[in-house]
Amino acid sequence: MYGFCFQDMLRDINNLAPDIKELSDKAKQFGDSSSPALKSLVETVKTLEVDWEGLKNAANEREEQLGSGIKHAQNFQAQLDKMSLWLQLTENKLEGLTPDATDQDSVAKKLKDAQSLRGDVLKMSYDQELLNREGQSLMDTVDSDKGQVKVRLADVNQRWEAVNDGTVEFSYIL
Repeated sequence: MYGFCFQDMLRDINNLAPDIKELSDKAKQFGDSSSPALKSLVETVKTLEVDWEGLKNAANEREEQLGSGIKHAQNFQAQLDKMSLWLQLTENKLEGLTPDATDQDSVAKKLKDAQSLRGDVLKMSYDQELLNREGQSLMDTVDSDKGQVKVRLADVNQRWEAVNDGTVEFSYIL
C-alpha cells in the first residue's frame, strides 16, 4: 500500500524487535559486572535501545504520514473528478445559452436556463471550496508532487472562474 521498500522496512523492524529485546535483557544481566569490557557492552546496548526506539518512532510517524497522505489524495481525487465532470457539463450548458431566435419566448427560455445554471453554480461553490481545501491538505501532507496538485487546482479554479463569470455575465446580458 505505501510502497514496497517502506513495507519491507516496517516488516523488518517488527521482525527484529524480539531480537533487540533479547539482546537488551542479556546485556542487563551483566550490568552489575565490574569488567570494563562488559560495562562498555552494556553502554553500547543502551545506546542501541535508544536508537532502536527512535527508529521505531520515526517509522510509525512516517506510516501515519503516508496513511494521511493517501487519505487526502483519495479525497482530493474524488472531489477533483466530481468538479471536473460538473464543470464540463456546465461549460457545455453555458455554450448553449445563446438564444437561437430573438423572439420573446426563446429569450425567456434562455433566461430561465441561465438563472437555473447560475443557481447550480452557487450550489457548487461549497464543493469548489472543499476541493481547494483538500488540495491544500494534500500539499501540506506530502513531500513531493505538490506541483501536480497545484497545476490541477489552478486548471479547475480557472475553469470555475470562467463558468462563474459566464453565468453572471450571461444573466446581465439577457
